Amino acid sequence: MVFRYSLILLCLFLLNNSIIKAQNNLSGITSWAYQLQDINIQEIADDERFELVVIDYSSDGTDENKFSQSEISIIKNSGKKVISYLSIGEAETYRYYWQNKWDADKNGVPDASAPEWLGEENPDWEGNYEVKYWYPEWQEIVFSYIDKIIAQGFDGIYLDLVDNYYYWMEINPVEPKADSLMVEFIASIREYVDSKTEGRFFIIPQNGEFIIYEPNVNDDFYETYFSSIDAIGIEDVFFYGDKDENNSYNPDMERLNTLQEFLDQNKPVFSVEYLTREDLIDKYTEEAAFNQFIPFISIRDLSILGTPIVTEVESVEASAGQIEFVIWPNPFNAQTTIEYELEADAKVNVSVFDCMGQKISILANETQRKGKHSVGFDAKDLATGTYYIRLLKNNESGVKKIVVLK
Repeated sequence: MVFRYSLILLCLFLLNNSIIKAQNNLSGITSWAYQLQDINIQEIADDERFELVVIDYSSDGTDENKFSQSEISIIKNSGKKVISYLSIGEAETYRYYWQNKWDADKNGVPDASAPEWLGEENPDWEGNYEVKYWYPEWQEIVFSYIDKIIAQGFDGIYLDLVDNYYYWMEINPVEPKADSLMVEFIASIREYVDSKTEGRFFIIPQNGEFIIYEPNVNDDFYETYFSSIDAIGIEDVFFYGDKDENNSYNPDMERLNTLQEFLDQNKPVFSVEYLTREDLIDKYTEEAAFNQFIPFISIRDLSILGTPIVTEVESVEASAGQIEFVIWPNPFNAQTTIEYELEADAKVNVSVFDCMGQKISILANETQRKGKHSVGFDAKDLATGTYYIRLLKNNESGVKKIVVLK
């Protein structure tokens, strides 16, 4: 009888332990979303298409408008894991820690009063400054940032600019051990969050997968890195190019081979590609499944939730850029107006899509003369929610979000 009772206790312990382990890893996640702008907490909670979401800790990046613990709980109570975006390789001027005196004249070069760890502005991203992340002063800022994220109730952090170690090793070679110093930094983040949280607080680096092969990352650093992270996020592996969206299929085989090593280490690969073309989306879905990646499709500014609007292949085959147009009012209750200007006569199509990418209305489909145009949209029969207006002009396209409030 004692033996049977002990056996039951042991089975219960093992079952409970396996449940805890299952809850404390990401291996069971099969879908995800990534949104950094125009975040709507309730919309995320109501969307049943994904199990994990990466968002900013704030509605506009500022500390004044950071999400409350109750708002993050709304998403978590829907059964999703909520991960906070966090840049550890660059300082951002709109974050709470930034001091205007660091670059008072805003010329992209830190002033004399700036901290020693602050580098020059990234020429491709205004307001983002390189940082010497191995400096204790910057790491303390990151830790204080993490404190806010933990207090909000997030399940983990999504570390951007991990690949900035390459900047300090090759582009601006001031630190030959920048690779191993990045591993050490991420390991210190792991140690810090473990001391502050119960259970597993997830750490997901974005990109920078080649760090495991860098010259200063020996076997010990290799093991440290993999033990510190829970997954990896990647961009533009299958459709790399110069355009924001719809680059041609151009898989990076070196990256794909390296990412298989992450899978071998039981680290899920969260993949995002920036696509709106139906044929490219289908190709990506096929490739992601083949490589055992968890796919997500968005547009480059990460302002939408879920698959973006698909467009007819023949309409955007030679897409050269995004069309600018104005929607006013937005949000709106029943009616709004789309305004745009044509520099020359053009074939124009204005259509409305729901958040699943299904076309629900065509507002214009004709050749129009050069000049200013407007088209009205009556949404009285639509439910409250997010929809999208797509404007096609010859070989150009543009997509904007609208919000219907009833």
